[in-house]
Amino acid sequence: MKYDYQIDEIQKKDAHQFVSRFHYSPVMPKITKHYLGFYLNDKLKGVLTLGWGVQPKQTINKMFPSLVSKDYYEIGKMCMHPSLPKNSESQMMRDLVSWLKRLNTYRVHPLSYLYTMADGIVGKAGYVYQASNFYYSESFWTSVYMDDDGNKIHIRSVRNL
Repeated sequence: MKYDYQIDEIQKKDAHQFVSRFHYSPVMPKITKHYLGFYLNDKLKGVLTLGWGVQPKQTINKMFPSLVSKDYYEIGKMCMHPSLPKNSESQMMRDLVSWLKRLNTYRVHPLSYLYTMADGIVGKAGYVYQASNFYYSESFWTSVYMDDDGNKIHIRSVRNL
């Protein structure tokens, strides 16, 4: 079934509530510029955040040394309602790219790239993104620890503990 999503900016609290309910990891990215709601028949069916990870400049410079953070957005969180069929995420990506192209017509410095790390840290290889013709560039190793309850703790979070 083909969907055409209506995309609107939504409030952070609404995005967080949706993600907390339907995503396996409720942790929201800190550096977010856009909280997007994906609607079908006026019902919120998906949420996607755009912004940057913890080291925006270093992230893009690893792949493209001449670029800076204003050249790209990173997908921080992507979440869909579980009632939607499997190909819905690819359609969400298609509509997101159209939304970004419209956004670029208003930006002083248009975006060049849309980037995501997927969730390799929890064994996700970004199949939805690969199915949407994202380029899969590489993987890398990082340390992850577990507490007594089985919660994963990334090395960046250790200082907070």
